[in-house]
Amino acid sequence: MNKILKIKRKTTLIFRNKECIALIVICFYSLIAIGQTTYYIDNTQGLDSNNGTSELSAWQSIDKVNATAFSPGDQILFKSGQEFFGKLIPSSSGNNTSVITFGSYGGATRPVINGKNYKMCIDASEKQYLTFKDLILKNDANEDDGTLESGADRNRYGFFAHVLYSGIKKNITLHNLKIHKIYPTIASGSENSDAYKGYGIYFTSDGMGNNNFFDNIIIEGCEITDIGYVGISVNKWIPDVNPPVNQYQKNINISNNNLHHIGGSGIVFFNVDGFLIENNISRYTGDYSLDTRQHGRGSGFWSVRCKNGILQFNEFSHVRGAADSCGAHIDIENDNIIVQYNLSYDNAGGFAEFMGANTNCIYRYNVSINDGARVKWTNGSTIVSNPEMYSPNGEKNAQSGKIIWFSNFTGFQGQTRIGSNNNHVYNNTIYVSTGMTSRLVIGESSYDNTVKNNIFYIDGNLIFEEEDLGWTPETPGFDNLFDTNLWYGSGSYPNISSETLYNNSQNDIYDNPQLTNPGGLSVNDYLLLNSSPAIDAGLLISNNGDKDFFGNMLSSSLPTDIGAHEFNVSLGVSELNDTTLKVYPNPTTDKLHISNNSKPVSYIIYSMSGQEISTGKTSGAIDISNFETGMYILEIKGSRSQLILKK
Repeated sequence: MNKILKIKRKTTLIFRNKECIALIVICFYSLIAIGQTTYYIDNTQGLDSNNGTSELSAWQSIDKVNATAFSPGDQILFKSGQEFFGKLIPSSSGNNTSVITFGSYGGATRPVINGKNYKMCIDASEKQYLTFKDLILKNDANEDDGTLESGADRNRYGFFAHVLYSGIKKNITLHNLKIHKIYPTIASGSENSDAYKGYGIYFTSDGMGNNNFFDNIIIEGCEITDIGYVGISVNKWIPDVNPPVNQYQKNINISNNNLHHIGGSGIVFFNVDGFLIENNISRYTGDYSLDTRQHGRGSGFWSVRCKNGILQFNEFSHVRGAADSCGAHIDIENDNIIVQYNLSYDNAGGFAEFMGANTNCIYRYNVSINDGARVKWTNGSTIVSNPEMYSPNGEKNAQSGKIIWFSNFTGFQGQTRIGSNNNHVYNNTIYVSTGMTSRLVIGESSYDNTVKNNIFYIDGNLIFEEEDLGWTPETPGFDNLFDTNLWYGSGSYPNISSETLYNNSQNDIYDNPQLTNPGGLSVNDYLLLNSSPAIDAGLLISNNGDKDFFGNMLSSSLPTDIGAHEFNVSLGVSELNDTTLKVYPNPTTDKLHISNNSKPVSYIIYSMSGQEISTGKTSGAIDISNFETGMYILEIKGSRSQLILKK
C-alpha cells in the first residue's frame, strides 16, 4: 500500500490536466479494492473444499464460513431459498472504510439460517463494521435434533452480539432480516411469571469497564415476529457499586421495521444514550396468540436509565398484558426522551406512562385511541365471572389501564421511591370509547409535571385515582399542573378545575372540539374542523418540535391549537417550508390515499431490499392491490419516506 501511495503522489506532480488525474485516482482505488472478495455458500451444490469465490465453486456450510478469516469489503452470500443449519460466528471485523457484509444471492427468496441446537443463529460478539442483510433467522427448540449448546435450553436468540473488554465496537447494521420462531426448550423464571426467553435481536455488554459498549447500531427494514419474549433488546448492565464512567450503549437507530405478535415487549433499552426509533409498526406485543410459549405481557417500547432519545412516526397498537403493556412507556430513571408523532391505539396498559425518577421526558403531538382499557383484578373474581379482569393468557390483571401515569416506582418493595418530575404531556389528541374506563394517575412524590393543550374526548369514563402498585396505596403527588386542556364526550370525566390536589389553572375548555370523526380508527378522524374551539386556544410552548402530528408547521410566536392537529396558523414565508403529506390507510389491502395534496405528486415505491417496485404521479390514490403482502417504502417527492404495509 505504501508503494501505491508513493506512485500516486509522484504521478500527480507530472500530470496536470484533470483527465489524467482522474484516471490515476480511479486506478488507485481499483488497486485498493483488490482483495475485496465475494464468497458464495450453496448447501446443495457447494463443497467446503472449494475456494468459495464463485457460484460454481461455492462452499457448503456455515462451519466453513466460521473457520475463514475475511477482509474489510468482503461479502459472504448464502444462496437464495436454501436453509443453512448452525450458528454463524463471523471471525473478522471490517473497518471504518469497508464493512464485511453477510447476505444472499441468486434470487429474491431470502435464505434461512436455522440455529436449532444452538443459542443463537448469529453471534457477532466482539466484532464491528459488519452488515447482515436479506436473511431469515429462525431458532425454535421444537426443531432441535441433537446435543444442545450450553444454555440453549433456557435462552435463544436470532441475532446476538456481546462486547466484554475488547474495546468499543462500532457500526453494526441489520437490514431486511426476517427473524421469527425464537423459542428455547424450557421456560425461565422472569419478573412475574415463567417465560420462554427468546429474543429476536440482542445487543449487550458487561457493566464494568469504560471501553466496552456498542456505538452506532442500525436496525432497519426488518420483520420480527413469533418471538417468545422480546423483539429487540439493547442493554448494558451497570452495577450499583463503582459504576463505570461510560455507562451507555450509544447511537442506536431503529427504523422502518415491522414488529408484531411478540410474546413480551417489542423494544427494550437499558442504558442507551442517543437513539432514534422511527417509522416502525409495532403490533400485538405482549401476545399469546401464535404460540403458548409466548410470554403474554409487554409494551411496544420501554426504557430504563436511558437518555437523549426520540420515538416518532411509529404505530404502537394492540398491546396486551396484566401489567405495564403500554404502546410506548418510559420506565425508570430516564432523561430527555421524546415520544412524538406516533399513533397509539388499543393498548391495554395505556398511552403515556412515566415510572419513577424520570426527568425532562415528553409525550407530544400523538394520537391515542382507546388506550388503557385494562380492568384490574379484584378479590373473588374468576375468569368465568369477570373475564375482563384477566389477560389473554389467563393471568390476573395487576393494574388498571391508564391514559397518563406519573409514578415514583423505582423497583419492587424495599427500594427507595423517587417521583418523576419535570416531565410533560402536551398537544395530544386522546379518545376513550363508550364502555371503556381509563385513568389519570399521579403517584406520591411525583412533582412539577405538566399536562397541557391536550384534547380529551371521553365517550367512556376517565377518572383520577391513587397509584395502584399492588401493595400499599399512595397519595397523589404535588405541584403537577393541568392547564388549557379541552374536555368533551358523552361519558364521565373529571372537572380538573375543582381538583384541589393539583396545581391547576382555570383555563380548561369544556366544549366539543369538533373532530372529523371521533371514535374512528384512522388518524384522519381526529383532524379538527374549521369551526373547532380548539383552534388558536392553546398555550404557546417553547421548543415544541416545530410540527404537529400531520406535518403542519407550528409558529414560534403565536398560540397553537389544542390537540395533535394544528389546523391553521399565520406563518411567515420562512416558516412555510414543509411539504410532508399523510398517507392513509396504512396498512391497506388496495389503495393508499394521500392527504392535503391538490396537485399531482411524484412517488416511488421500493421493496424492503431497495428494489424499485412502482413509480408514477398522482393527486389522489396509489393502487397497490396487486402487490404481495408485506412491507414497502413509499417515497414522495418533497416529503419524508414512509413505511407502508400491504395486507
